[in-house]
Amino acid sequence: MPETRPILDLYELLPAVYRIDDAQQGYPLKAMLECISRQVTLLHDDIAGLWDDFFIETCADWVIPYIGDLVANRPLHEAVRGRRADVARTIYYRRRKGTLPMLEELARHVTGWGAHAVAFFEQLGWTQHLNHLRMQLAPNPDRRNPSAMNRVGSVHLRDADALDRLDGPFDEIAHTVDVRRMSRTQGWHNLRRVGFFLWRLSSFRATETQPRQVKDRSYAYHFSPLGQPVPLFTKPQREEAECGLAGEIHVPGPIRPLALARDLAGVRRRDVTSESVRLESASEYVGPDRSIHIVLLEEGTTPRQEILPLDVVAADLDAWERPPAGFSGLFSGDLSGFVGVGGAAGEIGVTIGAVGPRKASLTGDLSTLPGVAASLQAAVRGVADHEPGFAGVRVVIVGSRLLVLPGLRGAELAFAATEADAATVDALALGAASVTKASGAISGDLSDFPVLSASEPVVDVIIGSLEPRSA
Repeated sequence: MPETRPILDLYELLPAVYRIDDAQQGYPLKAMLECISRQVTLLHDDIAGLWDDFFIETCADWVIPYIGDLVANRPLHEAVRGRRADVARTIYYRRRKGTLPMLEELARHVTGWGAHAVAFFEQLGWTQHLNHLRMQLAPNPDRRNPSAMNRVGSVHLRDADALDRLDGPFDEIAHTVDVRRMSRTQGWHNLRRVGFFLWRLSSFRATETQPRQVKDRSYAYHFSPLGQPVPLFTKPQREEAECGLAGEIHVPGPIRPLALARDLAGVRRRDVTSESVRLESASEYVGPDRSIHIVLLEEGTTPRQEILPLDVVAADLDAWERPPAGFSGLFSGDLSGFVGVGGAAGEIGVTIGAVGPRKASLTGDLSTLPGVAASLQAAVRGVADHEPGFAGVRVVIVGSRLLVLPGLRGAELAFAATEADAATVDALALGAASVTKASGAISGDLSDFPVLSASEPVVDVIIGSLEPRSA
């Protein structure tokens, strides 16, 4: 081990005449002063170490038990390697002593499970002081009930999500006082009542798994590779602030169906109102590095198609009925006076998603609307180059308009003129100024159409987040 240079070299401070005499006598004075310098160095390092020992992050190992004794640290398990971190965490707890987030974090660190702390006295329904109202705004995404509140004594019956969380760890509805002795099922809502909810069941992440098809249903699959209807669990996300309490996305519990449905509805709402939203990470439950990530890999193709949150539907699968297939695309402008495309051929630029523009050449019968629809569909599919958005394009005539559906649901679709042909896109009314976005649902197979038994058939129609309307 190399020797460190002394902090203070006393021999170098001597006048030269004494060092010359010392050299003639074999350096006895130098040897004595080196011993003194080493002691000075040890004393200097000890004084410097006293300052470092004030802090648990920089103190010596032998100081850790003494700092731990000062903050009343009592480790549950005697572990030499983790003692410094345990004492540091105890100091962190002492600084936040008595706060609910600290109690929640303490329960999480002690047990190793997901934890959520609840102050039950805050959920009591009482006559509140007008200068200190304990209210909480209820979710109001559609602005139909702007004055809706929770924790005001009466239940807000329009808030289905709050009702679904009733008597659970994330309940926010006011309760009457419960004077019984506190246990796992009773005596919660009273003064001086704090509860801890722990998620002891471990969740295991399964990646690159092949879903198992349900027997007798070609369209139904289980996420479990064993074909079991097991619940899907939340991948806990890290809390943004230390002063906050854990939410549903921060604990490893089963995904609540209504929470998933509201999350996906919020993604669709943000997609309509914002043009800069990132669809891959807009959802708290669906997407890369989230609880659910779905990738479609068609047989014989290399590129993987990630299913966006916009394409995921949360539904009750007790009956396990196949949902109607939705579509999204573009409506052309009004072609009621269509007289054909000038010339025997036409060219148009097509962009689907992030691919394009690709030049699609229209040939064949371009004098009639059915001929143009068939030619446009074949032309776009002809430039597919193994791109599913192009290969699955469909062109349908709806009234006097063309409805163009991309092969990927939710993919952006755009048409533009090319350098060689600037007239075809206008003749088909597919320019940016003429087209309108289209979305809807397609029914199942009605080839064997049943006879309606009701004397006055009525169906409920739901569009977006509006209330159901009878038609």
